[in-house]
Amino acid sequence: MQSGRYLIVSVLLAFISLSSVIHARPDFSAFTDVREKKSMFFGYLHPAIEQENKKILAERKTLIQVKNVTPQVLEICEKYMGSCDNFQKKDIATLLERVDIIPPSLALAQAAKESGWGTSRFAVEGNNYFGQWCYSKGCGMVPKRRPQGATHEVKRFDSHHEAVSAYMHNLNTGRAYKDLRETRAKLRSSGKQLSSDQLAKGLMSYSERGKPYVKEIRQMIRYNNLDEKYDGVWQNFYQQLVN
Repeated sequence: MQSGRYLIVSVLLAFISLSSVIHARPDFSAFTDVREKKSMFFGYLHPAIEQENKKILAERKTLIQVKNVTPQVLEICEKYMGSCDNFQKKDIATLLERVDIIPPSLALAQAAKESGWGTSRFAVEGNNYFGQWCYSKGCGMVPKRRPQGATHEVKRFDSHHEAVSAYMHNLNTGRAYKDLRETRAKLRSSGKQLSSDQLAKGLMSYSERGKPYVKEIRQMIRYNNLDEKYDGVWQNFYQQLVN
């Protein structure tokens, strides 16, 4: 009996150990082969991006199929729009502009750019792959070159999953990214696949560098064939989910 229990415990410990290895953050600075480094970086972040997009599509499906304003609908509304005291069924269309996926290719390109392919201090120490800021003292890490008088910090996350979730929520709710959401809504209404190349134009305010930043993100997507590798499956998945 004891040997049986020992076997079960051994198997469980082995599984836990394997899981920790699978989900452990690679030391991206240790890679000397560029292709291997990129492959590991995309492979590490893509599952989290996929998981978050599936959550968003599940929320979107709830809104598309809604017949009445239910507590679940109001919960989604508050998540994406804040106060929803006077929310009505006719407001669903406006809400749907915010409740939609971010193409994996766009997220991966920004993560690579903002984190230096996972090697930045903020990525290593705070799981922050998207350069996201926060404004309360102690909420994150103080940039070494923060201008005098500035109070922002680079937010610290418990995991890269949490960072991905916050990044997508930022693009889906922030006033600075209204153009991105409008472009996405137009592509949806015309039945076209979401184009990260087009959506990237709505990132002018993501960096103080503006147009050069957007150009670099679009170039990263094209050079690494990210749209071809990661985006096509979402068009089919989306059609299956909402139909």
